[in-house]
Amino acid sequence: MNFADILDDIARPRSPGGAGGAYGGHGHAPAFWSVLDSIAAAAPVSETAARQAYRPEAPRSPLPGFDGAMHASDLSIDADDIAYELDLDAVASVEELSILRRRFARLNHPDRVEAGLRERANTRMTIANAMIDAAARCLVG
Repeated sequence: MNFADILDDIARPRSPGGAGGAYGGHGHAPAFWSVLDSIAAAAPVSETAARQAYRPEAPRSPLPGFDGAMHASDLSIDADDIAYELDLDAVASVEELSILRRRFARLNHPDRVEAGLRERANTRMTIANAMIDAAARCLVG
């Protein structure tokens, strides 16, 4: 269950005496949502800024191009960092996953980095491909 599902569950009206969802037990009045909407309107935040605020230590996506020297710190092999870079939540189709896979490979393929970084790049590609394959299975159903 993701955060949007939790918000949907909170907003869902409950039948009198009925079982509540995992996060609530009663729906909130429309005023609850209007307050949230007014807060969001008063201080709009882009999705990129929100992600960076949530994980400020994570590498920026996309990674730097290969016209300059890459460093090991540019090639994190932490699965959470790779998931953050991939941003699979924003992908809605298998075709988009294919585009994402090619983009990630163009930036991270072992053949495109210095010899000393190839093992690290290979690990990144393996992790990313596994995540993309899992996302594709979920989309296909």
